[in-house]
Amino acid sequence: MHVDIKPPSGLALLHCPNAFDPKMAFQLRERNTATLEEMQDSEIAMEANLLVKRSKLKEEARDNIEKEHLTSSEVKLDILVTTMEEMMQKITMRDELLVQKHHVPLIAEEEEVVDLNHSAANLSYHR
Repeated sequence: MHVDIKPPSGLALLHCPNAFDPKMAFQLRERNTATLEEMQDSEIAMEANLLVKRSKLKEEARDNIEKEHLTSSEVKLDILVTTMEEMMQKITMRDELLVQKHHVPLIAEEEEVVDLNHSAANLSYHR
């Protein structure tokens, strides 16, 4: 910059932190840097630290979401298994009832057939 346009270094040091968000500006002022170059180095170091912190937070958030997703998937699987077990119990009970209802009359019909045959045999024997 031309010397006529360039602001004095003290003024640049005073206004430079205002270019950032309030938290970062506060941290820059706390460092009490003597020159503009030192402040720029501090800004770079702080920005690098913020990027590292943000990436860690994103990873933690992603891990939490994956854990919640796994947990909800496990819950859904448990519900599905329970529902299937209940359905199998109902089917088994229904089949047992059907077998009992149809099996008993079949036995009775066989006995009646046997009785009829026996009666027919007795009739032909008695003739």
